[in-house]
Amino acid sequence: MNSSIGIRILCILLLTHFLWGCDNSDNTSNGPVRVSFQMLNEDGVPIVPRWLAFQDGDGPWERITTPDEDLVYRRMVADVAGRYAFAFVGISDYAVNIMAATTAEATHLTELAFQWPLPETEIHVTGTVTDVAADESWHIGLGPRIAYPTEESATDYDLGVPVPGIYDVLAARLDTAGVPERLWIRRQLSFTGDTVMNVAFDDPEFSTAGERMPVPVVNGALLGGRVTLQAGGGSRVITGSVAGTDGAASATAELNYLSLPSALAQPDDVTCASGEIEGVSLVHCGGQGMDLPLDFAGLFPFPPATLAGSTLSWSPYADATHYNFLLPGQKSVRYTITVSSGYGGAANRFRIPDLSMVDGWDTAWDFEPAESTEIEDSFAGAGNLSLGDVMRCSALNRFPAGARYWWAFPAEYADDQDILTRINGNRRR
Repeated sequence: MNSSIGIRILCILLLTHFLWGCDNSDNTSNGPVRVSFQMLNEDGVPIVPRWLAFQDGDGPWERITTPDEDLVYRRMVADVAGRYAFAFVGISDYAVNIMAATTAEATHLTELAFQWPLPETEIHVTGTVTDVAADESWHIGLGPRIAYPTEESATDYDLGVPVPGIYDVLAARLDTAGVPERLWIRRQLSFTGDTVMNVAFDDPEFSTAGERMPVPVVNGALLGGRVTLQAGGGSRVITGSVAGTDGAASATAELNYLSLPSALAQPDDVTCASGEIEGVSLVHCGGQGMDLPLDFAGLFPFPPATLAGSTLSWSPYADATHYNFLLPGQKSVRYTITVSSGYGGAANRFRIPDLSMVDGWDTAWDFEPAESTEIEDSFAGAGNLSLGDVMRCSALNRFPAGARYWWAFPAEYADDQDILTRINGNRRR
């Protein structure tokens, strides 16, 4: 397994929009329960899927064509067990996605849709980065977007601001090994029009070497790890990273991060440490300067699921809130299935529905039943967050302080691809 998986996983986790919470509640009455669905792009901006359908329990699938004014799709669930599902195709034809859950686990489901290129923004922040040696690197975080050196320029940057507003701006200078060594931060800046902002890493007013804080790693040998600071307006910056040797786990690999001095820190700053061992990737978030151990005790890989015809079956995973499966290519599309633990039930099974009779369905999206086969892209998500919170926080890619969550996957199938990219990226629109 390659160490880059663990190092890159938090890039997916920490792409973020504004300081939205992860509360998924959307109900105001007893009896039938209202549920909702929303699709967001990488800027956290709501977008409209190409095709969307809903099922209440075992009832018929119905197409949904019109969202509410806030671009949220809402429906009522009357099923006595609270079972429901959304099926959708995003802004392209590349993937069919099905999310199935119960109202006891989640009433709002959020989907992250990758758009490339991202929509052009009306506001641009540009500038020059100084106090960086030729063999060093840097990155700047402003809201959901991050700027890096480019082939065209190693010192100039251009960041789009998707929504006018107030943001913190964070930057990090990385040494030749890619480890952050100095931070630069500006707080509560208003961006309502094009702005020029230069970044000087030796500026004593806004930059710091910070205090290097350790991330204890317990009961596991890291393949890779990363620490990221989340701040106001959804801005984030990498404050620590480590990789195993030559792609192998290292019992001596030390993960630490730069903690801000009190003069530059804010109470709502959140630091998230992420690390991976064979078959498990764990994230742990807390406030600045907090102890953030990555304790892998009792965590183990998730065995591959099995697809027989149109039926998925899998082994139960302790404390799992949900399971993700990326199925083999179907014609020109892939199927991505998300099933909550409650929906899968004690049988741990899910039958892929025939959607061909639903209005607006394209036969190019048809599922082709397969011979019995192992699904290498099988993932179990578990931890101390509810299913609704996990889905929303993963889509917004902002986890709250106190979150401890992990993804388990078949160790024998892991490769160079980013785990969560394989969960979300195969839903490319």
